[in-house]
Amino acid sequence: MADAVLMDEPLVARLPESFWKRMRDAPARLLMIDYDGTLVPFRVERMEARPSPESYASLQKLVESGHTRVVIVSGRPAEEVAMLLGGLPVTIVGAHGFERFEHLEGTRKSTLTSDETDGLAAADAAARATGLEARIEIKPASVAMHTRGMGHDEAHEAEELAWNVWTPIAERHGLECRTFAGGVEIRSRHYHKGIAVETLLEEMPADVFAVYVGDDDTDEDAFRVLAGRGTGIKVGDPDGQTEAQWRLPDPEAVREMLDHWQAEMHRTVAPAVSVRTPARLIVVSNRLPSFEAKRKPDKTRRGKAAGGLATAVAAALKHTGGGMWIGWTGKTSPRRDARQLRPVAEDPLPILGIDLSDREVDAYYNGFCNHALWPLLHSFQSHVSLSTFELEVYRDVNQAFAQSIRPLLSDGDLVWIHDYHLIHVGAELRRLGFQGRIGFFLHVPFPSLDFLAILPEYHTFVEALAQYDVIGFHTRTYLDNYLYACLRILDAEWDGSRLRAGGRTQRAGVYPAGIDPKRFAPSDAEEGSPVRRRSLKGMKGEGRLMIGVDRLDYTKGIPERLIAMEHLLKIWPELRGRVTMLQICAPSRQRVPEYIEQKRAMDALVGRLNAELGEHDWEPIRYLYRSYAQSDLASFYREAEVGLVTPLRDGMNLVAKEFVAAQRPEEPGVLVLSRFAGASEELTEAVMVNPYLPEDCARGIAEALSMPRGERIERHRAMLAKVTSQTAQKWAADFLRDLSASDP
Repeated sequence: MADAVLMDEPLVARLPESFWKRMRDAPARLLMIDYDGTLVPFRVERMEARPSPESYASLQKLVESGHTRVVIVSGRPAEEVAMLLGGLPVTIVGAHGFERFEHLEGTRKSTLTSDETDGLAAADAAARATGLEARIEIKPASVAMHTRGMGHDEAHEAEELAWNVWTPIAERHGLECRTFAGGVEIRSRHYHKGIAVETLLEEMPADVFAVYVGDDDTDEDAFRVLAGRGTGIKVGDPDGQTEAQWRLPDPEAVREMLDHWQAEMHRTVAPAVSVRTPARLIVVSNRLPSFEAKRKPDKTRRGKAAGGLATAVAAALKHTGGGMWIGWTGKTSPRRDARQLRPVAEDPLPILGIDLSDREVDAYYNGFCNHALWPLLHSFQSHVSLSTFELEVYRDVNQAFAQSIRPLLSDGDLVWIHDYHLIHVGAELRRLGFQGRIGFFLHVPFPSLDFLAILPEYHTFVEALAQYDVIGFHTRTYLDNYLYACLRILDAEWDGSRLRAGGRTQRAGVYPAGIDPKRFAPSDAEEGSPVRRRSLKGMKGEGRLMIGVDRLDYTKGIPERLIAMEHLLKIWPELRGRVTMLQICAPSRQRVPEYIEQKRAMDALVGRLNAELGEHDWEPIRYLYRSYAQSDLASFYREAEVGLVTPLRDGMNLVAKEFVAAQRPEEPGVLVLSRFAGASEELTEAVMVNPYLPEDCARGIAEALSMPRGERIERHRAMLAKVTSQTAQKWAADFLRDLSASDP
């Protein structure tokens, strides 16, 4: 039974010097900690039970110290605990020992007998039949009924009902019923925390200093196993019976114990060499990256491949002190389950995602992001649709992102927020007390102030952007627009590299996004590859091919490009039957009404032009509404003589750089580029056109088709030098170099 200790005494009095001396002198240390009620306080909404920023930082320091093996032992599913801990590299034993999660290996699960499985199914059905459905949680090796948030009498009645319903089922199926803090559970007899502790002890040296910290009846199994072999510490319930040797009053005292543990080790363990640990990088974006799936031997791969920016950021994560990528999963959940971080993937980097509710997707993503911010930032005033309700949901989702992220952060971390969906996340993290360095990169244009002022409370967006330590744009034009807005709205001062406003200093700069040229280069795409690339040979026949590759979006100028094709064939009729435009449109925002209408209009326009201009054996336009892998696109780019990149407005447009990288240097195609694409500030050797003027665009196409080989080679050589020097990796490295600088 635990010794009586006054709860208002200092921590060292609660855990005596003999405890700390044994810990310091031990050749190995094992610290096992229960989750709910021990590491974190109980919460009525169980997925809101996250460590406080202070507790998370204390646990993180101890985990990363290397001098103590830390294991979380919980009745929750292991992956659920891993999600709540935000990717912390710690062993997690879940479901009372039924599961085990290792940071780099994922989850290993044990098995139940068929009789146990049948019993748990019967327990679930019986609980639902008695009206307890809303309180039931199905776990990997148990069924739990939670009473947190209920009044005392109501909770007592619910626990008694569950106990009476489940006890005969447990007896028939070889299960057991147990109470825990806040409910009743029916579970397998073969897995409990005592067995989990026994397994962990077997993995450690015989003279390990082992400590288990827990708070309820399920932890007593662990305390009993440790008797004579280690130390048990009971949290809370100062009057209850326990097999633990010592007590702590609450999770805050557990946090103090973690800090004191680390401090005691620093007294005796000093690093042999002073090494600066790289900062962790936390990347936050609205949508998570999609990494290219492996092709099955007898299957042709279709679908979206990993983008160059995702590859660059993944590489940056690997070369920092670890980290993770956090974003929206693209999925919806009921409101009570949404916004909860959960592991999405671990390879090639830890990825955590949150779901949103249907209401949030409609108002935040389909609403304010796509109806207001997207058209406004691209200077399409006529497409802007404003709603103060959607603005409030946008802010609410930004706040939810920040609240989910904050417990994972320590002040030494670097946080990199991406794009217009999450403009306010940095300011929200500041409000929540995070003082570490936060960067923001805008992947779309930043408009002039007169366009920005269309937004309701537009000044709050500029104020939020000013909270970042580093802010980046693709081009000098976008940077200038931002600086002017800050000068006018915030009365800021600009010295050529740093912006000073409201007591903060911010580094603002141009960081042109790039690609990974090797993914598109001829040698990678064709030579030595066992995979057969798709070809356009059957499509082009004896004619000459032009190609456009875009998402189906009104900013891309696709209808205007087709009208330019019509002008080309009317002005130069000798080209009829000798040239074909291949237009690939990747589906985009298929639930947004404006994009549904745009696809309908595109289908009609392509049909009209082919009917009016085509022949029985030739169509001027081939229109493909689908996505292709980058390897296939690289092959397509090489087979085309002209690349058409003619957006009405674009942040950068990496297709232009992909087309350049894919060309054969000895026989390159010609890039026709809109002067309103961000890439036009770099790729000045392209044939520049005004996509709003069909005659000008047609002229540019005709110039590209008639360009002499020597001029094509010279222009391509100059552009390729820029594409290969300003890569996606350099873009990420340049931004993170400035973000990690000691002074802003």
